[in-house]
Amino acid sequence: MQNKILKPASALIIAYAIVTQVFAAETAILINNVHVFDGKSSSRSESPVNVLIVDDVIQGISTAALPSPENASLTLFDGEGRTLMPGLID
Repeated sequence: MQNKILKPASALIIAYAIVTQVFAAETAILINNVHVFDGKSSSRSESPVNVLIVDDVIQGISTAALPSPENASLTLFDGEGRTLMPGLID
C-alpha cells in the first residue's frame, strides 16, 4: 500500500522540479546610483545612473528609474555613488 502512494508522489515531485526549471523566471539585477566607467572613455559618467541586467545581458542604463521586468527574480543593489566598471580579464 505504501509503495502505491510513494511512486505517484515521487513522480509528481520530479515533474514539479522539471517544470519549475523549464519555466524558471528570468534573473534580473538592478544597480542604482552608480557612476559607470566603460573602459573606452577617459572618465566615468558625470551623473549617477541606474543599470539593469537581465540574464547576464545589460538591458538598460539610464539616469531615470528603470522598471524591473515582469516575471523576473530581481536583486536590487544601491551603488551609493560608487563606480561600476567591467571586470578585468586576461
